[in-house]
Parts: sequence; structure tokens; C-alpha cells
Amino acid sequence: MESLNTNEEMPKRQNKHSGLEFRLAEGAAMKHNPILAGIVNNVWKSQIECTPEMMRRRLDSGSLFVIAYDFPTQSEAQYIREEHHIEAYDERIPIGILETIALKTGGDYNKVPNTYEKLTRNGLWTAPQKDSDTAILVDITLIETRRRNSGGEGKILIKAAKVMIPEDLNFIWTYTPNIQNLKDWHKSMGAIETGHVITSARPRYFLPDVMLMDYSRRPAHAEHSKVYH
Repeated sequence: MESLNTNEEMPKRQNKHSGLEFRLAEGAAMKHNPILAGIVNNVWKSQIECTPEMMRRRLDSGSLFVIAYDFPTQSEAQYIREEHHIEAYDERIPIGILETIALKTGGDYNKVPNTYEKLTRNGLWTAPQKDSDTAILVDITLIETRRRNSGGEGKILIKAAKVMIPEDLNFIWTYTPNIQNLKDWHKSMGAIETGHVITSARPRYFLPDVMLMDYSRRPAHAEHSKVYH
């Protein structure tokens, strides 16, 4: 598998209940790179600061990115104008992004890189590995104003991503900070806690250990569940 970004009829997905529209990387306008970088930096800047140029390199990597668009609230439009000098009162803007990387693991948790830097090539991202069978949901991040909504848009984004992940990726794992409320959030979406902890995987994050949460279409090998240093 050379790329997860194909020309299939799925660059945009409309959710009639939320008003959200889902786009893949090729559907993200260049002018929105600063907004997307800002969304990521609001949570993950301590790991690697994402510039607009870095965000574009990520989106051009061939990996699967699912981006949620919505019409901004008045306060969001004002913030976008002041922070990024983009007028966004009458058009949809990115309000959330799910970043993934495709690996070949054979269901072995130990084949997941043991640091964020190795996994993401220092934030520049990597193309899907040849014969990938695993989708790593690296980060799901919402614009700050939407993170107060009990993860509502985030849950819709996860659901959209599970539809868009190619069927040949049998294993779907997250790279979740080992924090109970985050693990519980994924469990509420159907994920299973694997018990596989990668210590210091996010070394500059306030809680650096990672737990792989499992959304797989089939279970991984139980014997690979362990703490990985």
C-alpha cells in the first residue's frame, strides 16, 4: 500500500446531526495550515512545535489525516482573524484533526516505535510502510473552544476516521497518554485497553508514558501485551 490518501469519493463527509464536514489531507486548503498547526500546538507544543510549513509536510506525507470542518462561532471567527489573519465568518474552518501513521506490525505491539519522535520522524511524518496492516491514531486534537464540549466533536471524528481507515489495516491502535480519563474516553468509543505501556514515549509531555488503546477489527496477539521501555 503506497498511500492512504487515494482519489476515492471520500474527501468530504457531511454529518447532518452535527453540521461537521470531514476532509482528508488533500481537501485541506493551504490557507488553513496555520489554523491546523495552532490546533495541534494548543495541546502538543511541548513535544514538537508544529509550524504551518510542518503541518503541510504532514498533510503531504501520504498518511491518513481526517480533518473536521465546521462554521465558526463568532468568538472562533474573531480568534482566527486576530491570531492567523484569516477571515472565516462565512466559511467552514478546521475545528479538529486526527493524525495517523500506517505501520506493518503483524499485530505485535513491540513494533510500534517507542517514542513520538521516532514514530513521527520528529514531527515531519512518514509515508505508510509497505504492506501496512496497522493504523496508529497518533493524536486527535480539537480547537480549544470545542474541547469543553465533553469530547463531542472528538467522538464524531473518531467515528468518521474508523469508516475512512482502509479495510486492509486490521489493527487500529492509539498512542494515548497513560491517563485514566483519556483511556476511559477511548473505552466509551469502543476501544480496549491493551495493557501495553510504552514508558517515556512522549518525553516532554507532562505525563510521558503511553498506553496503546485498541480499536482493531480483530484482536492483536495477547502475548505481545507488556510494558515496553
